[in-house]
Amino acid sequence: MSQKIISLVSNNIATDQRLIKVGTSLKNNGYDFLLIGTQHRGTPSVAHIPFKIKRVSIFFKRNIFFYAELQFRLLFQLLIEDKKNSILLANDLDTLLPAYVVSKMFKIPLVLDSHEIFSELPTLKPGSIQKKVWCFLEKKLIPQVDKMYTVSPSYALFFKNKYGKEAAVVSNFPVLKNNLSQQADLKIAIDKKTKYVLIYQGAINESRGIDKMILAMQYLDDTALWIIGDGPLKKSYQKLAQKENLLAKVQFLGRINPNELKAITPLADLGLSLEEDNGLSYKYALPNKVFDYVHAGIPVLGSSDLPEVKNIINKYKIGDVIKSHDPIDIAKKIQGLLKTDKSIFKSGLSEAQKDLNWENHESILLDTFSVFK
Repeated sequence: MSQKIISLVSNNIATDQRLIKVGTSLKNNGYDFLLIGTQHRGTPSVAHIPFKIKRVSIFFKRNIFFYAELQFRLLFQLLIEDKKNSILLANDLDTLLPAYVVSKMFKIPLVLDSHEIFSELPTLKPGSIQKKVWCFLEKKLIPQVDKMYTVSPSYALFFKNKYGKEAAVVSNFPVLKNNLSQQADLKIAIDKKTKYVLIYQGAINESRGIDKMILAMQYLDDTALWIIGDGPLKKSYQKLAQKENLLAKVQFLGRINPNELKAITPLADLGLSLEEDNGLSYKYALPNKVFDYVHAGIPVLGSSDLPEVKNIINKYKIGDVIKSHDPIDIAKKIQGLLKTDKSIFKSGLSEAQKDLNWENHESILLDTFSVFK
């Protein structure tokens, strides 16, 4: 009988590439993998995902009521699941409490995948009740997990220094065998005057530098910006683009299936990852998008605020970093990269693709779970 892994996450699963990679790897290596996520009205299909999925209905959206409801829904779902010969996997702090309770009740091993430093997210304002609650849970629960892994070396060092907890590093590298030629069904209107395309892909949240990218477009001729993804600030940034008369240059393409996205990203000339140092969770992040750009064969403009991103760009010589989030400075960096001969980045991108892929690092994930066999 295969060992079962029951994984919990607070999102709808459909476009979360990390969840899909982890679940697929564990399933392909003999585990009976089940991922429990959430759904609202209009939640995207998960038919493309090759392992078992259950989604609990959540009434509230992203606020304190959402997280309170989430704990009870996930706890109830765990209690009714068959837990014989199983391991619990919590994705981030917001699913750790129900997983911890059930692990103690039924003496089940508990693993944490920390995609971020939850207590250090910029949405948690200093002194707020929400931040105090998450800091308390982080302090109490993280030392109790049996195994832990996270997305960047800096995150791992944070958890080691603060809680004495060793965390393996399983970064969000793309799967090489999926980097085959894809067909994009999405038709993107491109102005005949457009000579260059910039791309941002990821969540549309604060401190991602998206507003600065939009404002930088005022100083860039013959250039379009594609913003791919969704989030709470999407409407706000659309209004900003409209206010600055930039809707002809800035296109919001919405959330796109990961497989289709692989066909769209290579169409761009430059990938943007301009996150701001607004809390340790962002500062020490190593965003998926950086590796997606690399595997699409396009150079990257990152932020010097993020040491992990800066190190990757400098090590492989695959782009440049901004030292300021001033829109004029961003525009100058973009112009410099767009005018640079693309062949200069070719060897570095090729080397990075060979090193920074899921297949090269999958064994770290498997080792984390093998100790429970």
